[in-house]
Amino acid sequence: MAKGQRIGGRKKGTPNKRTAEFHAELRESGMRPLEYMLAVMRSEESTAEQKQWAAAHAAPFCHPRLAPLDRAINIALPPTDTVEDIGKAISVITASVGAGTLTTTEGKNLAAFLETRLRAIEAIELERRIAALEAKT
Repeated sequence: MAKGQRIGGRKKGTPNKRTAEFHAELRESGMRPLEYMLAVMRSEESTAEQKQWAAAHAAPFCHPRLAPLDRAINIALPPTDTVEDIGKAISVITASVGAGTLTTTEGKNLAAFLETRLRAIEAIELERRIAALEAKT
């Protein structure tokens, strides 16, 4: 037998007996999970605890969470013309995140923006150095 080769057992993706029975019961009842939870919530026979469980689990289907909206960020960054300037700008962002002026996600997005700027500066500098070396020869 080759190492790592499976022989025997269920094929990949085949549900176990309990899962297969559960899915069969769902198909037979004709009720989807959300419909079941709503029925539990509306039933006068359900206990308060059952209704609370059903409401908590049905809520994401009925009322999805809102995605956060981007906001304009007003932060005074130093010029970003050199590698040193980029370092100073990242320090300002870090301090703003620490002070609570920016969220961590906003800080991460601004840092990524500055990283792109840094790569552009490095590419320009490399091109300038290559041109200077070629001019010497």
